[in-house]
Amino acid sequence: MIVQKRTIIGCELVVVIVEPSDSPPVRFNGRVWVRVDPRRATATQQEERRLAEKRRAKDLPFDILPLPSASLDDLDLDALQQLARNAVMHRIYENTYAPVRITWFNDCIEIQNPGGPFGQVNKQNFGQPGVTDYRNPHLAEAMKNLGYVQRFGVGIQLARKELQKNGNPPPEFVVEDAHLLVTLKKRP
Repeated sequence: MIVQKRTIIGCELVVVIVEPSDSPPVRFNGRVWVRVDPRRATATQQEERRLAEKRRAKDLPFDILPLPSASLDDLDLDALQQLARNAVMHRIYENTYAPVRITWFNDCIEIQNPGGPFGQVNKQNFGQPGVTDYRNPHLAEAMKNLGYVQRFGVGIQLARKELQKNGNPPPEFVVEDAHLLVTLKKRP
């Protein structure tokens, strides 16, 4: 809503320009203004109720709200795909319904995976070349056969290489017993 004040022949006139809002109804000085055909007016109770219904229809959880300023060009899918696929392949599926979470912030992307290190992989040797183990070997084999995995045991190294090639800082890992968090920061 845009409010303009104009003076016409010694009288001050307030002009209210009503623009569409993402979260109606919008109040100005305690009143809700609407545009009904060519006129602008204070909303009736029925009009306010309809506006509130429209707002509820657009109230989506934060993880499915669109980000209008972002485009696919802002995202290097080869860095991101490798780490997202690793999270799906290595997560723990027993005794938890926690999802793999990919959260996109202004300055970084976080991928959180339920399930920490497994087998011969531990907090100290996590991400080192040649140190691998598979919590879900059948899923890993299916992902390889479907072309989602190029080679076993090189996912983190490939992600590091793609990030470096793209000019991003290396991934940061937080390895815990019950989950793993990787943070991908944007280029400096």
